[in-house]
Amino acid sequence: MTRFAKHPFIRFLHLQSEQIRLMATWGFVLGLLLLLTMIALAVFILYTAASNMQPWAIAHLYRALFGLGIVVFILLVPLETWLKAAYWLYGCNILLLVLIPFFGSSNMGAQRWFTFGSLSLQPSEPMKIFIILALARYFHLLHPKEVFSLPYLIAPVAIIAVPFVLIMRQPDLGTSLMILFVGIMVFFLIGVRWQKFASLIGILIVSAPLVWNFLLHEFQRQRITSFLNPEKDLLGAGYQLMQSKIAIGSGGLWGNGMLQGTQNLLGFIPAKHTDFIFSLHAEQFGFWGSMVILLLLLVLMLYCILTASVMRSTFARLMVLSIGSLWVIQSIVNLAMVMGLLPVVGIPLPFLSYGGTSLWTSMAAFGLILNAYIHQYNSLRNG
Repeated sequence: MTRFAKHPFIRFLHLQSEQIRLMATWGFVLGLLLLLTMIALAVFILYTAASNMQPWAIAHLYRALFGLGIVVFILLVPLETWLKAAYWLYGCNILLLVLIPFFGSSNMGAQRWFTFGSLSLQPSEPMKIFIILALARYFHLLHPKEVFSLPYLIAPVAIIAVPFVLIMRQPDLGTSLMILFVGIMVFFLIGVRWQKFASLIGILIVSAPLVWNFLLHEFQRQRITSFLNPEKDLLGAGYQLMQSKIAIGSGGLWGNGMLQGTQNLLGFIPAKHTDFIFSLHAEQFGFWGSMVILLLLLVLMLYCILTASVMRSTFARLMVLSIGSLWVIQSIVNLAMVMGLLPVVGIPLPFLSYGGTSLWTSMAAFGLILNAYIHQYNSLRNG
């Protein structure tokens, strides 16, 4: 708590904590309602994607029900247990990432999944949460002065770098970038000085040519170059981006109407039930309908901030803020991607995009936030 108080943003939250505590009296119930609202909206949008509950909406609903079971399990486990298990969970997930090249299944040139019959699991998704738990535990155990010492930052940099490289090799540029971004955000939240951020940015700039030439695959390079000039290859690398922009633009202010819109009905929107689900919604319901999604994401971010503000332990506060930051970054990248403001890198929209592992990971993260809210007065012993 002491070292967190040094951060200007955290200090502001602490000063407002008494007022916020009154507002957050019903925080647990409001959190559950927010989670159920996100799931209901996802099922609705997926229904409009196929004009039927089959095949995506009903599957998403069943997965969400299973995800609620995950949330209940997480709530039944004390927060201190999650603190102690953080390194073990991280290590087991690293092992799964190592095993992916040997036992994983391939799809569209990428080897990212373990397949068990009709069920597919993507280990890189839960890594986004386990890396937050591992970093939160690491900084929870540090003395305040050690946070600002360069030798003590080597271990957390390694915690971020190992999964980043393993996921990049699958290849999965989007998830690996999320791992990197959330790691940087954790460093910011804990109060690492800006000079060290400048050094990190310098390292990233210097290493960019190596990443471009040796880590990125040809199709990933094409996605980046097509972002700069999508008209150059409208039937190839630029197809996804152009069709998405057409769908969003045709929606206008009020949209074409539910189950309407040529991009959806004629199947022009690529991956309309996964990464481009916002384009699907925008074509049908326009700008004002899209604001519903943006408003929900804003409420989700504010809920994480309010919850973190009443935490007494470094672990809980850092975990909640980092999860919220992950969702914010993921949402911004997804929305910018489908609008043509960023290259297409395959980032799902939290809770809304179709996908089992992605949904379960987001719901598990929400379960951890609710768990932290229950144990908000627990300062936690050293794990």
